[in-house]
Amino acid sequence: MRFIKYVNISNYLNLKHAKLEGLKDLNIIIGPNNCGKTSLLRAIHLLSRIKFERVNPAFHCKICQDFFNNVEITQSARSSLEQREKYLGETRVKLIYGYYNDEIEKILPEFSDRRNAILTIQIASDTKAEEHLKDEFSKEQLIMSEQAKGGFMSQHLSPIIWDKVKQRIFDHIIFCPDERLQIYKEKNIPDYVSSINLTSTEENRIIKFLKEVVDPKMIDIRHSLDLVRGLGDQRFTTSIAEQGSGVRSLFCLMADILTERQRKILLIDEPELGLNPSGKHAFLKFLLEQTSDKQIFLATHDPTFVNPILWNRENTAVYLYSTVTEEFVQVNLLQSKQDPSTFAGFLPHTTSLKQLHIYVEGTSDVYIFQMFLEKYVKKKFKNWYRILSKIGIYHLGGDFWSHLLYTIPKSPYSSIVVLDGDKREMLPEIIKNYSKIDKDRFRISKLRDIPKLTISCPIYCLIQNDIEDYLETEPETQPIIKEEGPTIAYRMENIPQEIEELFDAIFQMADIRNA
Repeated sequence: MRFIKYVNISNYLNLKHAKLEGLKDLNIIIGPNNCGKTSLLRAIHLLSRIKFERVNPAFHCKICQDFFNNVEITQSARSSLEQREKYLGETRVKLIYGYYNDEIEKILPEFSDRRNAILTIQIASDTKAEEHLKDEFSKEQLIMSEQAKGGFMSQHLSPIIWDKVKQRIFDHIIFCPDERLQIYKEKNIPDYVSSINLTSTEENRIIKFLKEVVDPKMIDIRHSLDLVRGLGDQRFTTSIAEQGSGVRSLFCLMADILTERQRKILLIDEPELGLNPSGKHAFLKFLLEQTSDKQIFLATHDPTFVNPILWNRENTAVYLYSTVTEEFVQVNLLQSKQDPSTFAGFLPHTTSLKQLHIYVEGTSDVYIFQMFLEKYVKKKFKNWYRILSKIGIYHLGGDFWSHLLYTIPKSPYSSIVVLDGDKREMLPEIIKNYSKIDKDRFRISKLRDIPKLTISCPIYCLIQNDIEDYLETEPETQPIIKEEGPTIAYRMENIPQEIEELFDAIFQMADIRNA
């Protein structure tokens, strides 16, 4: 379920500016440490602190202020900010929340009636005020900004400024910080869980989950929270208190999520804490089930939670912190739709098993290079099948390639990026931006330089503008349809000379031999 449509943040915590647009039911925010992922969650959580009321109104906008003074059914929004919440402790905070009108109406059917009632009120035939309100109401947003004299309040009137919206939605935001391991560690778990009155259905759901995470032999949870395991005809019990901190905290977190039945927005910082890989998959599956009546936000840098094979692309949005633009950008999930197993962005398989990783721009590029690579290893190696299994070719989201460069694994993994020739002019500036954070992380390379690079990741630009320019067609003047590129590459008898020389250099770099 979607309530928040977008968030626009200025000068909040460690975020100078950030914007998330097109928010969906499940929203995954990824990026390196200290880039502002947690700050985004806290900015959304701040909605729970805002009060909607008729007391002490003070709008930044004079038109809205005058209208408010004359119309009793309107309300203002205000909250307070701590000094530490301000960017650098000085600048003024401004937060803009867009909302989905249709989703609000599902919870409050009278929401639009109230909105229309405000718009039909005329104060002394003030056409200017009427036009201003229509314009602001049509934006479907709430603007909260800090005043020069202090105070954090609404800038304009908005339909969403209504105490019923607060009571039914914004009062039901749950924030699970990364320090929850310590928070739950201090609790007596049996007493804690018994106090929140799990139903039998909820208990069964937790048992099912714990089977996936802790032990597939688990068959029951006793009222004392002893975990009952079955082994043949025998039964064994283990106290939940004897489990690791990750399992115990997850048990409490799931209990909180399931029993807070009115919760509408769920914010989880670092959901991977204390979980093994299978537990992460199970927890993500559990969260996807919860999106039927909740909007969920995850802040993470764990590959397991950003694996497109697991995503339901219709209700999931993924935002990546780009070190190139220094902002959060939305990942185009359609780029991974054809074959998510070849999408490089934060996937666990890109840092496991393969001896050599080759990164190209888009899905079609992957398939063409795979055809050329197979021809190459069959020509060069007797045990070509073993050699081929050591190499993975992945794509960087097409036009999104510049943002995903920093997700490429570092040494001791052998990695190389191969781009179309039309990226040659823009590449130096992009590499310059990366060098500000990680000097010599990437190196623009010629063929002769690639074998020498054992620490930096080489980036090679093809001579031709597109990989399709290397394909042979009959007649030669016939234009190539991109989707047919891999088929044409498969039919070609010979590998283009530049591609063969490129593979020679790459294999020297990765020290792949005929053994």
